[in-house]
Amino acid sequence: GNKPQSEQHVREDVQNASTVARRVEKAVAEASVRLGRVGRGAQDQAGKSESGVGWYKQKVRQLLFNLRDKANGALRRRVLSQTLSAEDLVTVDAIELANGSVAAEKKKVRAEEARKVALEAKGSGVQPNTAEYLCPECGSKRCYVQFGMKGGWISSEKEGTKEVVCCDCLISFDG
Repeated sequence: GNKPQSEQHVREDVQNASTVARRVEKAVAEASVRLGRVGRGAQDQAGKSESGVGWYKQKVRQLLFNLRDKANGALRRRVLSQTLSAEDLVTVDAIELANGSVAAEKKKVRAEEARKVALEAKGSGVQPNTAEYLCPECGSKRCYVQFGMKGGWISSEKEGTKEVVCCDCLISFDG
């Protein structure tokens, strides 16, 4: 009947999950050993270096957290169906492991951090000097306008230039 068949499916699912779990554990351990053997650890997103052992512990915690997340059934299905191999799972970053809403929030935070870094790299933080332009990318009116000259050596060959940079998303556009 139906009951023995469903029990058989449960046993097969458990066996498959155990097999996948062993593959994941092996992939994490091998990656950890490679890091230790190279003599330098992996770098996290803040650029801090860590040993292979430290990386191993962090990766195992990260995988357990994301695979146990009740809202992350998609990741569990990808791992159990092996559409995401154990070797690939080990190299996937935190955003790809997270459930949809957490991933969206992490992407938002990462984009904001990148924007801040870009602003700092561009100078001591570009401050808006006009509200006359509307950014075509993000709709902000917080813009920085810089005027310059380009052209030849003779003043009659030079022409004025204008660069408008959005202080919120950092794209340059024609004013």
